[in-house]
Amino acid sequence: MLGAVVVTFLGYRIAFRRPRPVLVERFSLPTAKNVDGRVVFGAALFGVGWGLSGFCPGPAIHLIFIAGKGHAHLRARDAHWHRLGASSDTDEAVQQSHLSECD
Repeated sequence: MLGAVVVTFLGYRIAFRRPRPVLVERFSLPTAKNVDGRVVFGAALFGVGWGLSGFCPGPAIHLIFIAGKGHAHLRARDAHWHRLGASSDTDEAVQQSHLSECD
């Protein structure tokens, strides 16, 4: 995460030193500054969903559609376990038993 923040920070610093963007006439920045309940609720929902699933919502939605046979929850669980350092032997045994139940 820190790497992404540093790259973004440097990218913005370099971009805004230019007199104008490369591909358009001028920079287009958001002007709205109000933060209402809908924005806070949406941000909280996004963060909780990401935290519980371990996936960014965009790729997670894509995975649901390409996973096939409804096994997206297994891939999400396995990715989460792998990130926590669980052994792949037990993961594979649990997954195989679950897959045989679903077929």
